[in-house]
Amino acid sequence: MSTVLKQLAAGEFPSVHPHHTFLYPFENRVRMQIAAAHARLALNNVKSLRQVPYDFAHLRAQGLGFGRRIRVGYVSSDFCDHPTAHLMQSVPELHDRRSFEVFCYALCPNDGSTYHAKIAMGAEHFVDLSAHSALERADRVYHDGIHILINLNGYTRGACTEMFALRPAPVQTMWLGFPGTSGSTYMDYIISDLVTSPPELWEDGFSEKVRPDSHAHSADHLFRARARPRQCNPHLIHLPAHTRHIFTSCMSSSFVPPRSLPKKLPRDMHPLLHLPPSLTIHPLSV
Repeated sequence: MSTVLKQLAAGEFPSVHPHHTFLYPFENRVRMQIAAAHARLALNNVKSLRQVPYDFAHLRAQGLGFGRRIRVGYVSSDFCDHPTAHLMQSVPELHDRRSFEVFCYALCPNDGSTYHAKIAMGAEHFVDLSAHSALERADRVYHDGIHILINLNGYTRGACTEMFALRPAPVQTMWLGFPGTSGSTYMDYIISDLVTSPPELWEDGFSEKVRPDSHAHSADHLFRARARPRQCNPHLIHLPAHTRHIFTSCMSSSFVPPRSLPKKLPRDMHPLLHLPPSLTIHPLSV
């Protein structure tokens, strides 16, 4: 930690990735500085790609009057057999099509999974941009006339931060894949909830405006599984109603055992630190 603090004080690029800052007891301002360094790097990377910023005058002129729908674009490298797709696979189809036109931009090729197929079928427009450059991806979003562009990656594997640094949409939002800040000037909002981002812990932790909508951070099957448990979570059907075993999952390439979790936790995770010895924890890293 001291090395990273010295790097930041000297104006050097930090040696810790934003995705890994949650493994250390950094203050929010330090996490913000680390994320901001990566955001500035993306801006520097695209300076030579496009000299003139995208102009959204045509979108303002069209307005959103009668008969016009809001165009929402979801961008992810995880439209495949990945936890992000597991959680949001039904989100595209759940939009009110009278008000929204849904685009999904895949930064990954088709892996043949049911998750990829479900997302592709649920969106009105599913666009494979896996073989395209950041500028080509941004140009496609701009020419599609997207009003709200949603970044499902954040600073996770396969992300294309440069695409968002080019700002091809008037409103750009973080959601789901990365719960931290982008530290950037080009991401406007982050969609979260009061459990993932308690205001008393994270009010100074975001460069974006926080939308703390109830239960908004992890969507879709948390609600739909009650009606269709076999389809959504078939592996949980035969678990006993009362068990002395607790299964914890880390949807990340980095894993911290539950008893090693920092003291500064979302409210609903504190019980993990005070489990009776009769209970067994089975950590599952994804």
